[in-house]
Parts: sequence; C-alpha cells; structure tokens
Amino acid sequence: IEYSIIVSGKLHGVVNEGVKLGITLVTVLMRKKIRKIKEWPTDYVWRSLMLLLAINCMTYYGTRLITTHATHHSMKLPIDDWIPFCPFFVSFYVIAFIQWGVGFYLIIRESKASCYRVLVTDFIVMSICLVCFLCYPTTIVRPTVMKNGIWEWLTVLIYRMDKPDNLFPSLHCVFSWICFRGAMHLKKVPKWYVPLTFVISVLVFASTLLIKQHVIVDMIGAVIVVEIGLFLSGIWCREEKLHG
Repeated sequence: IEYSIIVSGKLHGVVNEGVKLGITLVTVLMRKKIRKIKEWPTDYVWRSLMLLLAINCMTYYGTRLITTHATHHSMKLPIDDWIPFCPFFVSFYVIAFIQWGVGFYLIIRESKASCYRVLVTDFIVMSICLVCFLCYPTTIVRPTVMKNGIWEWLTVLIYRMDKPDNLFPSLHCVFSWICFRGAMHLKKVPKWYVPLTFVISVLVFASTLLIKQHVIVDMIGAVIVVEIGLFLSGIWCREEKLHG
C-alpha cells in the first residue's frame, strides 16, 4: 500500500510538471501569435477571437489540473454575510456571456490597433490570474438551493457546471470590465453602447455576489487586475510602435 501511495504521489508530481511545462509552452506561442497580428489578413477578427478563447480557457481550466488537490482558501469578509442570496440575478450572470461575445467582437473589429491592444491586455491579465490561481487557490461555500422556480433551477445548473474554485480574481468581472473599458475607446458604435455596457457590467458584478459565486474581494481584484493590464499594455503597445 505504501508503495502504491509513493508511486501515485510521484505520478501526480510528473503530471503537474507536465501541465506546467505545457502551459509555459502555450504561453510562449500565444505571445508570438499576438506579435504577428499586424501581419494577419482581413479575417483577423475571427482569428483573434479564437486566440482570446484559447488564452482564457487555458488559464481557467488548465490551472485546475494543477490545483485540484491543493489547499483552497476562503477570501470571505464579514460584509459578504450581509449580501443576500438573490437567484433572479443569475439572469445577468448568464447575460454576461453575450456581453463578452459582442464586446470583444466590437473591440477587435474596430481596428487592428484596437485588436492588438485588447489581446495584449487580455494576455497580461490572464497571466496575472494564472499566478493567482496557482499560488493562492480559492473557494467559496455555496448555499443549498431548492429548485422552486426558473431562477433557482438555473442557479443550480450554474453550480453544477462551474466548480467553486479559481475565484480570485473573478473572471466574470474581469471580462465584463475589459468589455466596458474597451468600449470607451470605440468610434464605430452608437453613443448609447458605452453606458449600456457599463450598466450591464455593474449588473454582472452584482450577480457574482448575489448568487454566491464570488465574494467582494474577487470583484475588487478583477477591476485592479484589468487596470494593471491596461496600464502595462499601453506601455507595451507604445514600445511596439516605437520599435516596430
């Protein structure tokens, strides 16, 4: 039995090292792909969306393979206990997926410069999130929800599909905030689009708390991480412009 435990432990270690190496290699390849975007033909919009999806999925799901057996921590504050559980807000949690699709598409479609900026921003933000997910895995204790209505049923479905980990920072808040901040610089959209995106983002933020998917620290962390990503991507893009 002891031999089996030792072998199992070594095997788990090898798998973890393999996953880490895989993430490193993919990260290097992603960076090279981003640098080549200016050479892409007119179909760069869909290529960019696929690249974004790959970066984000690698960060969210790839890290889970490493932290599955790690100790997870709670970042819950006393104020989080004051926030009620409101299953109706799961509607905005789901609407977020539509916001991201539309938001990222419009940002990328705006111009190759806009596309390049959001890809660099997302790459930096996901790199920070990856470090957070690996170095300090977090979790949350969810309430028991009875299927008394459509919103409760949808909340239970979300709970089943999405494990309570990789919470800090909240990727739901990260992507919604990127969409809003990116929308602020768009010129090919109606004037009402920016305030609408802001309102939706605020409702998405609220939904993460009101259906008990995240705590306040996760939400605040998301905004900070995005702002850091935007700041660093601005420097990166200026350097690329000067030396490119």
